[in-house]
Amino acid sequence: MKKVIALFVMLIMVFSAITAFADGPEFNRLWFMQNIIADNNLYAEVDGEYLFALALREILDNHPELYELAARAMLSGIDENSVFRNREETRDWFEALEGEFGGIGVHVLQVARGLLITGLIPGGAAMDAGIMLDDVIIAANGTSFEGLTQDQMVSHVRGEVGSEVQISVRRSGEHYPLNFTVTRRIVEEVPVIYEILEDYDIMHLRVLTFNSRTDTYVEAALAAADEAGITKILLDLRNNAGGFMEQAVLLANRFVYGERVIVTERYREGVDDEVFVSSLVYKKYDVVVLVNERSASAAEVVAGAIADNEVGPVVGTRTFGKATIQRWNTMPWGESIVYTIAHYLTPNGYFIHGNGIIPDVLVTNTPERFNVEEFGRFSFEADYWLGSRGENVRLAREALRVLNIHISDVYSEYFDENLRDALITFQYSAGLYQSGMLCVNTQVNLYIRLQNAMVVVDRQFEVGLRLLSEM
Repeated sequence: MKKVIALFVMLIMVFSAITAFADGPEFNRLWFMQNIIADNNLYAEVDGEYLFALALREILDNHPELYELAARAMLSGIDENSVFRNREETRDWFEALEGEFGGIGVHVLQVARGLLITGLIPGGAAMDAGIMLDDVIIAANGTSFEGLTQDQMVSHVRGEVGSEVQISVRRSGEHYPLNFTVTRRIVEEVPVIYEILEDYDIMHLRVLTFNSRTDTYVEAALAAADEAGITKILLDLRNNAGGFMEQAVLLANRFVYGERVIVTERYREGVDDEVFVSSLVYKKYDVVVLVNERSASAAEVVAGAIADNEVGPVVGTRTFGKATIQRWNTMPWGESIVYTIAHYLTPNGYFIHGNGIIPDVLVTNTPERFNVEEFGRFSFEADYWLGSRGENVRLAREALRVLNIHISDVYSEYFDENLRDALITFQYSAGLYQSGMLCVNTQVNLYIRLQNAMVVVDRQFEVGLRLLSEM
């Protein structure tokens, strides 16, 4: 019934504007009146909360346009992670969890006044447009994200495949918002990427998100490790904003062994905790976990399970600190509600929510000036175009990568369409004519940009690799 009252507060605020109530706190006046009625009515026993329910029904019968506002108010009264989703938002949400949807190709977390970009999908529209990690999306097509829920913000970013969306971002070091025109694409999200580091006999296993297909991809990756005789896994959960919790438990179960606790779900008083225990009997892999301030939710559960059970060290920076359990129900009419029912605790009983996971080895990746002397120099003598080959083409690819412009096959000397598109992106950002050619002027501008470029050296990866090599 507290939810009904919270809902009614919001409705009265809106309804008061419509009906032009007299000055004063309208809700307090109604609350005062219902208390008088409940306390003094001798004709029959009157439930004050029932009176509020009747008033709420009357408002919605006469103003059905307030229904969605009321539903959102009711859910947000629980906490910031509880939401109402209309039909369109429900459809988009399920598409995202299944791993395929129309959008710009980013992973996000809600922060004050916008969406923090925690990850860019390789080859996605946002990366190609020049949007960067740690940018905060503050508006889409001129609609400010101030005061919106995460679902509402995401719905403005997504849209029909092939349509354009104007994205405004706040970027560290920039005094004014930056605007990007991005063409929406089908986003087929690959949740897991892996690489075998043959010089170290180590697999670098990057889990980008926990969608419905994550465990399937992890299984394939570890099968490749087994086939190569690799037993050391560098598990990279950096920039992973979470997802399906059962997928996180399945991942942790591949490393936590001996029937130990993986995670505990702590419910309200009077409801028994639910404890998830590993089924892995014997240790199979050595593991080191990489995390950062953008690792959240399900990623934090995995890191906490591995750290508390002393299966392997966690390296990086304190994680985001979001670890509440949401239950969702789809309504028969196509809408859905998501509401917090519990918190996650690590095996040692540590509350992750609001605190984050503190790594065993604290390592911060900080920007350093790019060493242009080691990079090499363009010839500055000839132009290159589609189909050309040469060392200058390879240097252009590497320069674009350093400048955070998406480019595939960094070490190739062949000028392909991917390089042309990347050069157009650079030329646009540099205010040059967008020919898509590697002309002498573009070579000069690339080199000048490199001289001033700041790059982040991945010290976390280096430390993780060293610790794993020593196991």
